[in-house]
Amino acid sequence: MTNLAIEQSKKPSFTDIMTNLAIEQSKKPSFTDIMTNLAIEQSKKPSFTDIMTNLAIEQSKKPSFTDIMTNLAIEQSKKPSFTDVMTNLAIE
Repeated sequence: MTNLAIEQSKKPSFTDIMTNLAIEQSKKPSFTDIMTNLAIEQSKKPSFTDIMTNLAIEQSKKPSFTDIMTNLAIEQSKKPSFTDVMTNLAIE
């Protein structure tokens, strides 16, 4: 063989190039695989409904304004009134 023939035989054929290209393309994830993985990742994140439900649960654990004011009124009612203080002073 001549040098040119030897050099030409070292180059991959069109069939080899296309086979290698097909093999490389088959190793890449398909569009379906990409979209499936994306959907799985998105499903792992809490939904807006979950976030709002958890927020409502957290807020419901805190005492309401009505509860705070009721407790304040009860505490204030336990203290002796001005009349009681003056009456006790007069008795002593």
